[in-house]
Amino acid sequence: MNKIPERFLVVRLTALGDILHTLPAVAALRAAHQAAHIDWVVDRKWAPVLQGSPAVDEIIPFDRWSVSGGISCVRRLRRGRYSCAVDFQGLYKSSVLALFSEAPRRIGFDRGWAREPGAALFYTERVVPTGRHVAEMNYSLAERAGASRPERPEYPLLIPAESAASVETLLEERGIRDYIVVSAGGSWRAKCWPPERYGEFCREFERRHGLPAIVVRGPGEEALAEAVCRAAVPAEPFVMATNVEELMALLACARSGGRTVRAHRSGAQRPVRARSDGFDRGEAGGDQLQAADVPVAGHAAHYGRAGAGGSRFLREGGGMSGATDFWIRWRVRVGYPVGVAAFWFARPELKWLGCGVGIAVVGLLLRGYAAGHLRKHEQLAVSGPYAHTRNPLYLGSVLLGAGFSVASHSWISTTLLAAYLLVFYPPVIRREERELKSLYGAAFEEYARQVPAFCPRLTAAATTGQKFSWSLYRRNREYEAAMGLVVAMAVLWILTLWPR
Repeated sequence: MNKIPERFLVVRLTALGDILHTLPAVAALRAAHQAAHIDWVVDRKWAPVLQGSPAVDEIIPFDRWSVSGGISCVRRLRRGRYSCAVDFQGLYKSSVLALFSEAPRRIGFDRGWAREPGAALFYTERVVPTGRHVAEMNYSLAERAGASRPERPEYPLLIPAESAASVETLLEERGIRDYIVVSAGGSWRAKCWPPERYGEFCREFERRHGLPAIVVRGPGEEALAEAVCRAAVPAEPFVMATNVEELMALLACARSGGRTVRAHRSGAQRPVRARSDGFDRGEAGGDQLQAADVPVAGHAAHYGRAGAGGSRFLREGGGMSGATDFWIRWRVRVGYPVGVAAFWFARPELKWLGCGVGIAVVGLLLRGYAAGHLRKHEQLAVSGPYAHTRNPLYLGSVLLGAGFSVASHSWISTTLLAAYLLVFYPPVIRREERELKSLYGAAFEEYARQVPAFCPRLTAAATTGQKFSWSLYRRNREYEAAMGLVVAMAVLWILTLWPR
């Protein structure tokens, strides 16, 4: 009797770098189960990256901003009749999607390795990964599903022919043949070099190896790209705005590309280092980006045939310090147990609950007002509450914490929350201020001279006149804070009914 082929669901929603880090594991899964059907659920904006990949049979787009889109995605998952779901993301939303697929086997990282430890509750098999790089760790999940770890990773991607033709035409018009690709942007500016360092790198690399740089940029990064070009003088890097498909084609044609590869049509995303030394023309109307051409590196950039001399500049400073990385990683990890402990020691009473709700609502409104003026990584926010304080979101969070403390009617809960805020908020705020200074330079310094960091000034500083935007509020997902406040106060109200 013929064995029924396996049906696998791969869950990795975002972002570009993480998707590329997952691709070798999925390619290994395909190699081990050549007759299997493999689907990949991914955020809609990143679906073009995987389109046409021979490692995947079907791309299932997930639209997190659309209720109907989310429902449609879940319905497709349920119709898939998967025998195994592998969650490479380790978040609540990704693990829940794996659960909704109704796959009898759901493989994911052990709670000590998942991005959100609670996500491991939704897996039937939890894996402690091996390896140093995240791409190596992803192999551990594929191995549990029956794959073998290859000697060399594969990155089977298909570049649309029209995108490749568009890039080739543009390069021919500019008279550019060999080049390197540089992107100075990123969603976490603390992880990125200052633009002056990128400019220095572009200048020295062209002087030593005769290769010009193409600086790719995303929305709102015009000023950042211009700063790189100014620092590169007398070299003249070519600035290019690309979508996902064009970026793939640009890298495939490159002599060597380094630092960050990211998608630009959809806004700033998390970076992944990569390089490409050429591309082969494939079938199916596209250019097949071969495994040999796109190795995803770790924290050291590589510069193939162009020579390794320029790599010195990537090793000198920049990036995120170990201390900063500590605060970022542990702020979330410590937040969960602190929150649980705050509820455990809470002794709420109705009168204190009412007072706490009032304070928390003020903080919630402040955060919402700020979210409606915030265009992350696109422009410096100076309007609305940002004309009174440089950190209205954090000030709103402090008010939310104060409201919860009053509502909890517990000195232990209050001490825990206060200690958490005092320990983690100052270094995080300083990190973000360094990011803004690096990104906006003199504009941020002038803004900082007029507006205090935390305690708001009574009169507004000069602003751009920008109005509150509901679309920005939704894009920044500030409604999640409102949902969290409702849940927290509901739990405290329930605790008033069962005094301990």
